[in-house]
Amino acid sequence: YNETGNYGYYYIDAVYDGYGSSYYDEYVSVYSYYDSESGQYLSSVYADSWSGLGYEYGYGYDSSYSSYDYFGYGYYEADVASTAGDQLFYFTYVYGNGDSYSGYGFDDTGTYYAGQYWYSYNETGNYGYYYIDAVYDGYAEYGYSSYDEYVNVYNYYDSESGQYLSSVYGESWSGLGNEYGYGYNSSYTDSDDFGYGYYEADVSNA
Repeated sequence: YNETGNYGYYYIDAVYDGYGSSYYDEYVSVYSYYDSESGQYLSSVYADSWSGLGYEYGYGYDSSYSSYDYFGYGYYEADVASTAGDQLFYFTYVYGNGDSYSGYGFDDTGTYYAGQYWYSYNETGNYGYYYIDAVYDGYAEYGYSSYDEYVNVYNYYDSESGQYLSSVYGESWSGLGNEYGYGYNSSYTDSDDFGYGYYEADVSNA
């Protein structure tokens, strides 16, 4: 039984007799580790034991060497950053009353697809919706893996005042649906908060 909640198992792949160096009795060395969550074999894997099989413990890095984790004892698993390919996505949230905002974000490949949408009830009394405008895969090699679940909002249209807000700031480090921020009217005399696919911004007409 291990930390994944499963009953894993040891399997002896092959045995070769006649290696009579007693110095290495009960020595175990691990040379590869496959991390299914990130879809990769770890790099620079190091794990060993001098107390027999079942006591081996060590670590490995993701293929870009941006993160690492420990594993071993037939219990602990390694989880590293996904370098199988992150995705850059662009999205729009439409409130249903004329307001909307747009932004971009990063997440693991396969999280979103272009044309995907889902509804959320918001304070305007409408069922607004998120819409994925575009998705681009393969951003891990450019160092974006540290931005997994990062979301940034770069514009907001306020239908009541008939203007795009100025100096829009909205972001989330917890994935799409958690973005929150604010924007000013065009004369910078009024501002309001928005976000979470729920709160809308209302500013004065300037």
